Amino acid sequence: SWNMACVWLNAYSEYKGLEPVYYRGNTVWRVDTSTSGTFSWDKTKNGYRLPTECEWEFAAGDGDSTTHDAYTYSGSNTIGDVAWYSDNSGSEAHPVGTKKANTLGIYDMSGNVAEWCYDSNDSFGTGELTNPIHEGTGNKEYRGGDLSSDVSYCRIYNRRYYYYQTGKDKTCGIRIARNAE
Repeated sequence: SWNMACVWLNAYSEYKGLEPVYYRGNTVWRVDTSTSGTFSWDKTKNGYRLPTECEWEFAAGDGDSTTHDAYTYSGSNTIGDVAWYSDNSGSEAHPVGTKKANTLGIYDMSGNVAEWCYDSNDSFGTGELTNPIHEGTGNKEYRGGDLSSDVSYCRIYNRRYYYYQTGKDKTCGIRIARNAE
């Protein structure tokens, strides 16, 4: 679940000697069932975290604004080159790196397992936006196709959401992010 991902990222941050980023009230969030205190992300901390939805999309789109729209899927216009999805997965997740990476060297952003993002499911609105972050307690976004997705869900720009507290699914995982130093 999204909650489990946040708790695990805090624990992994501490294990690696970094500062946890997710809090419940004034306390580091350490138990995935905890709902006491207001949830917050301390953006000044250096620990591991979920990517924002826009960070995820930027990485999936090769991290270059000049080539961002070059591909339908992360690293290719041919889905079978870069993704495990409903037509080729055999309903099982596959080892990372068994399909082609995108130009940043990142694997499996269009298939295998979808990935939780930090953001709540809200509209981007209109006009020029630079990395908007949707803070909220509603359904959380997850991006990328998964082993049971048809091709339409594997496109870089496809958005999906799921109830974050109890939403557990073998087809959804995490991609770890960290603030730049």
